[in-house]
Amino acid sequence: MPKVIDNLGRITIEESDMQFGSYSRDDVFYIEASKIYKNMRQDGVQTAEFLLFKIKSNHPVVLIVEAKKSAPKILNKIRIDKLIKNEKEKVLQLEVNTADFFDDIKSKFKDTLSLFVAIRSNLHDKTDMELPENFRRFQLSEMRFRFILVIKKHELKWLPELQSKVEKELNSMLKIWNLSPISVEVLNEERAKKRGLIANNDLINPSE
Repeated sequence: MPKVIDNLGRITIEESDMQFGSYSRDDVFYIEASKIYKNMRQDGVQTAEFLLFKIKSNHPVVLIVEAKKSAPKILNKIRIDKLIKNEKEKVLQLEVNTADFFDDIKSKFKDTLSLFVAIRSNLHDKTDMELPENFRRFQLSEMRFRFILVIKKHELKWLPELQSKVEKELNSMLKIWNLSPISVEVLNEERAKKRGLIANNDLINPSE
């Protein structure tokens, strides 16, 4: 989980064989490497990789970013029926792997949001001081949250099905926190580069 700070104080984070950044140190909270998370991860708490702060349409927005090297392709009924005829064990294993993948994603996004809100609410002594200034200078009620899943090895044509599945898995959490489905976004490495989330020549800042 390397974090690199350059001579200008900008931060680059390397996760899942991708290089995220670079970002201003005031805009990124590397929650996975934070002291508070290290003190509770043995208790089953999971987090995404990092939180990224930005201003969008005059509102403070916190992106919760999770990175994966790969993701399962979503099997529709036609694919399953074809596979079951000859490869039933393979289908069962794919279903187990897929369920585990989405359970992991859901837990990480849920725990990250909850932990951030707990930190901002001063429920853990002095842990809010781990947060960069931009994460502390706005009221929680002003903040909007987005969940960004970046898959390194995933073809563009597979993204819509994966996007739909992630939205469905996070639906109850979105309802609880009064967030819309557009708060969830699934990207592959190519699209993450176009968005400026991943280092791509001189493009180093999120564009949206």
